[in-house]
Amino acid sequence: MIAQRAWRLAALAVVLVGVWSLAGWLISAGGGQPVADQFIFDRVQAATGDVMVTAARIVTLGGDPYLAPVAVAGLAAFIWFRTRSWEFLVMATVALGGSAVVASTVKLIVDRPRPDDGLVETMTSAFPSGHSVRGVVVFGLLAWWVATATRWAWRRVLAAVCVILAGGVVVSRVMLGVHWPSDVLAGAVLGVVWLAATLQWGRPRATDLRDG
Repeated sequence: MIAQRAWRLAALAVVLVGVWSLAGWLISAGGGQPVADQFIFDRVQAATGDVMVTAARIVTLGGDPYLAPVAVAGLAAFIWFRTRSWEFLVMATVALGGSAVVASTVKLIVDRPRPDDGLVETMTSAFPSGHSVRGVVVFGLLAWWVATATRWAWRRVLAAVCVILAGGVVVSRVMLGVHWPSDVLAGAVLGVVWLAATLQWGRPRATDLRDG
């Protein structure tokens, strides 16, 4: 059963690479930016003041390629110390690692240029936004855990905050001028699809993540 699910995830990864690569090529066709991309990007930039830039620099850390794995590992360690269960760690590793492989592969294939004069340093191509993928996966995992595996009185509110923070990571990349809107939209959708598949593949029972 586990092998069958693993093969299904691998097949999904191949499909996602193909579909997202095709989408990236179509969006980037002709060398210029789609009118909607440029229009939204320009409006966001015009509306982003110094305070919003500072906020964006903070929120975008939720999708940082170094901090995101550390945050997930910290949550997994916290859950393990409470429950002695490795299931969340396995699921989180598949969610974060698998989405990173898919996104990185699409980036290499599409190789879309980023906007000029971004406000933070970048190392890879634009499509899809890796920060958006990681932000959705990390905060999505946290939201799922808080909502289903805790007895906290405010768990639904905290889960909603996690979802809002995931959206904040996505928007922050456009505010900081390092991604086109279609980059972050593609990253967010990719993150949602892969996280949903991972939860379906290896979601622990909520009772297994509680400490009694």
